[in-house]
Amino acid sequence: MACCLLAPVLAAAWARAAAPADCGSATQSPELTIAHCTAALEQPQVSAESRAALLARRGLAWFNKRELEHAAADYDEAIRTDEGSFPAYNSRAILRMQQGDVDRALVDYDTAIRLKPDYASALANRGNAWLMKGDGDRAIADLDRAISLAPARLELALAGRGRAWLSKADLGRAEQDFEAALKLNPKYSNAFSGRGYVHFCRGDFLGAAVDFAAEHRLRPDQESAVAWIISLRRAGRDAQEELAGIAREGDAAAGLPAGVALFAGRLSAAQVLQASTDRDPLVQRARSCAAQFEVGEWYLLAGDTEQARLHLTLARTGCDRSQPEYTAAGAEIARLERH
Repeated sequence: MACCLLAPVLAAAWARAAAPADCGSATQSPELTIAHCTAALEQPQVSAESRAALLARRGLAWFNKRELEHAAADYDEAIRTDEGSFPAYNSRAILRMQQGDVDRALVDYDTAIRLKPDYASALANRGNAWLMKGDGDRAIADLDRAISLAPARLELALAGRGRAWLSKADLGRAEQDFEAALKLNPKYSNAFSGRGYVHFCRGDFLGAAVDFAAEHRLRPDQESAVAWIISLRRAGRDAQEELAGIAREGDAAAGLPAGVALFAGRLSAAQVLQASTDRDPLVQRARSCAAQFEVGEWYLLAGDTEQARLHLTLARTGCDRSQPEYTAAGAEIARLERH
C-alpha cells in the first residue's frame, strides 16, 4: 500500500534551451536523444554552457532508460564543465534520491538553490528529500517557498506539501493541498492517493476507496490496487468484483500484488511478509513497511485484534515517515485503543 511521493522536477527545459533542437526534443525516444546529444557533443567549439546542457540532456535520457550509471557520469561531467549549472545539480540530486543516497542529494539541492535561490523545482525536490529524512517541518518550509514561486507544475509541489502534512497527521491541511492539486490537474494520481489516505486515517473508508479507485484507473499499479482493496474491505464491501478485475490485469505468475493475493485467498500472511524481502535495504524497508500494514489490515478484518495490533505496530515503527502507511497505521492503532 506504499505510494509514490511527489514526482521530481527535472531540468529538461533548461537543457533544451541551451542544446540543439534535435538533442533537446521532449517528444523523441531516449535512444534518439542520446544519439543526437552525442553527435552534438562531438562538434568543435561547443561552449561550456552548451556542453553542460548537452550532457545534462543526455543524462536525462539515460535516466529515463533507467541506466543510472550513464546518467550519473553525464551529470558529473556537466557539473565539471560548468560549475554554475544549477539544473545539473538538481538532476543529479534526483538521481541520487533514486539511488537512496538522500544525504548527497541534499548537498546537490543545496548547491542548486544557492546558485539560484528562486529555483522552484529544486526547492520542491529538496522538500521531498527532507520528507524522506523524516523532517516534515523542513519539507513544508521548502515546499511553501516553491509554491509561492508558482512553478509550472504547481500541483506537484502542492501534493508534496500534502504528503508532508499527512506525515505529521495534520489531515485538514493535507486535504486542502491534495484538493488544490486536483483542481489544477484532475488527473493527478498522486493527489488522489494522498486524499485517499486522508479519508482512510479519518475512518472514511468508502471515501478512501473512491479516491484509490480513481488513482488505480489513472495508474493501475500494485500500490493503488492494494490500497483500493483494503479500503473497500474496511468499508464493509466484499470487493470480489474489484479483486476479479485486478486478477484479470495480471495473475500471480504475472505479478499479482502480494497484498491483493492475500485478500483474494491466494497467499498467506507469512507469504506476503516473505515476498517483501529485497537485497536493497532501502527497498526492503519500504516493502516491509507496506507488507506489515497489509497483514495488519488482514488480521483486523479477520477479527484478530492482537495480531492486527502487532503488525500495525511493526508498520508504524518500520515505516519511513514519508510513507503514508506510517500515518495510516497510527490511525488504526488509535482506533484499536479506543475500542
